[in-house]
This record gives sequence, structure tokens and C-alpha cells, in this order.
Amino acid sequence: MKNLNKNLFWLLVTSVAMTGCTNLFLKSDKSCHFVIETTYSPPVVSNLDYALIKGFQNQAIIEPAFQHALTLPSRLQPVASIVATTRPVPSEHENGNINTVYFAFDSVTLSDAETAKLNHFIVKNAPLGILHIKVTGHTDSYGRTAYNQRLSLQRAQAVRQYLIAKGVKPSLISTLPLGEHEPAATNSTDSGRALNRRSELYPVTRN
Repeated sequence: MKNLNKNLFWLLVTSVAMTGCTNLFLKSDKSCHFVIETTYSPPVVSNLDYALIKGFQNQAIIEPAFQHALTLPSRLQPVASIVATTRPVPSEHENGNINTVYFAFDSVTLSDAETAKLNHFIVKNAPLGILHIKVTGHTDSYGRTAYNQRLSLQRAQAVRQYLIAKGVKPSLISTLPLGEHEPAATNSTDSGRALNRRSELYPVTRN
């Protein structure tokens, strides 16, 4: 351990001498720019709290308890092996927010319009190097709370299975069912409830 600490110390001294950088991790002016990449061994934390993540340019800085969850795998899946769609990629304006897909009442089936969003999501994020995708499931407030909780899980799982079918590694996707507890709109109108029957995707990428 002493030898390791000594080696790290001399590495720091050498870097400062060569680059003039006083902060190896956060300084990013024209004379100094560093990106730190490490590796991990499975299993990886599946339910990562994205509220703890803080971004600094192309680095991910998170609380110590989760620091092993966002390090880079030693062998990333080649982008070429992820197949999205042979059809033209729809624009975000055409299909709305590609990070949110919607479901019909009491349904876990993805419509053609929503799978088009997911295809666009993959095309957009795969070249950036997908490290992790959190998929949340949501419902409106109609029905029993316990039933809605199960339904939200099924919706998140439906999205996860679609991404896997398109080539995203299962180990990179976690699901979080939130039931009726985090509505995006009011549940007092039909249009509001339609916005609450959804699944949301939160990607973490290398770039």
C-alpha cells in the first residue's frame, strides 16, 4: 500500500511539472484537460439515485457510496451491434420527448409511435457509449394503489425488454416502478391522466 501511495504521489508531481495543472480532476482550461476512466466487475448497482449525480463537463461525479456504479466497463458493447431501426430516424419534434413513452389506459403495450421514440433514443445514445439506463414506470391515479404499483413495474419492464431486443445489454438497464406517486400532470382530467401513464428513460453515457 505504501508503494502504491508513493507511485501515485510521483505521478501527480510529474503531471504538474509537465502540464502546469494544479487540479488533476476538475481543471479543464486550454492547457489542461483530463478524463479519468476506470473499470468495474459485476454486479453493478441497479437502482442508482440519479439525484446524487453531479456533472462536470464529461465527468460523472457522484457520492462515494455509488462511485463504483458509473465507472467504465473494460469492454463496452460495440455500437455496430446495437440495431435500432431500418426506417428513417424520426425527429424529436415529430415524436415528442424521446425519453418519455406513453401507454394506453390499463395497458403495458408499446404503440408504434412509442417504439419509434425508443428507436430514436437508441440511435441518439448508442454512439455516446451507454453506461446505464434507468427506466421508471408510472400510472394515473385510477384504481387501487397496489395494482398501479404492479402496472408501473410492467410498463418499465416492457420498455426494458424492447431495449434489450434492440441490442442494449440487460446489465445496463435498471427499472424503478413508481406507481401513481409521481404524476407529471393532474389526475383530474383525461388529458392529465394520459400524461401520467408513462415510462421515462434516464441514460448515462460516456460522452
